[in-house]
Amino acid sequence: MTELADRTVILILQELAEDLQGPAAALEVTSEDEARLVLRALLDGYADGDARTAQDALPLPRSAAEAIGAGRRLLAAAQRDEDAGPVARALTQDPPADDQLSVEAAAVVVVVLAAMIAFLQTKVSIKIQRDADGTKVEFELLKRASSDSLLRTLARLMADILRGSGGQGPGPI
Repeated sequence: MTELADRTVILILQELAEDLQGPAAALEVTSEDEARLVLRALLDGYADGDARTAQDALPLPRSAAEAIGAGRRLLAAAQRDEDAGPVARALTQDPPADDQLSVEAAAVVVVVLAAMIAFLQTKVSIKIQRDADGTKVEFELLKRASSDSLLRTLARLMADILRGSGGQGPGPI
């Protein structure tokens, strides 16, 4: 991933998020704050006692530099994944054309968060309930529904991506 320019990584992640979402993924996330809420719910809810995965140990990216690093690790993990891999590898081999003049730093963070959510949606359905008591996030497995182990694996992978340990965790999910 280091041979790709930062801008190219963001373009690939933008396209990857669009390609992975497709018509089957009813994305209910309507803002950057909700994307952060979804990722926090996954990390907090499925940390399985692992403090490295839990919220206190893991800030979500707020700056373009943090987002680029997480984006590179996400792209590497997506390339190894059985569901996202074919699309991620194709986009990396033939990156989208750079036809935009510039991307604001805040937009880089949004692109990375959106790509993380899209990647998660290849494994789980994300449901967001909004009411007077606040917002609640639920995850429903799309496949391999034998246990919560898939959600724990996803939480560890997202933690690795955010922490900077390369997203080199488990192989295909």
